[in-house]
Amino acid sequence: MGEELAFDYHMKLGAAGDQYRIIEAACIPAEEHEGYKKMCSYVEKGEEALAPVKEERALVGMPLDEVVKWDPMIVPAGCLCSISNRNHKWRIVLQSLHYWMAQHEAKSLGNF
Repeated sequence: MGEELAFDYHMKLGAAGDQYRIIEAACIPAEEHEGYKKMCSYVEKGEEALAPVKEERALVGMPLDEVVKWDPMIVPAGCLCSISNRNHKWRIVLQSLHYWMAQHEAKSLGNF
């Protein structure tokens, strides 16, 4: 519908010795952004539509190196109305985090 959707993704990783295992993962609507209220599921169900978004814990317990192998069903729509839409966003977040961590490690080891 041409509305800006802004969500914050929060991640907590374990130590390098634990392969940066995902300890916590959460997605919440960004403060002061209400575009999510225009998502079809929100229009249909109200605040109830946000429960799956807030409750999903994408790949908690997995090492960060393993998440790049995650190949869920995805639909690259802008909203977070269905699991396949949310999988698409989580995959982008996790792959971006993995890339950043790999670059960070390479720099700290002098390989960059």
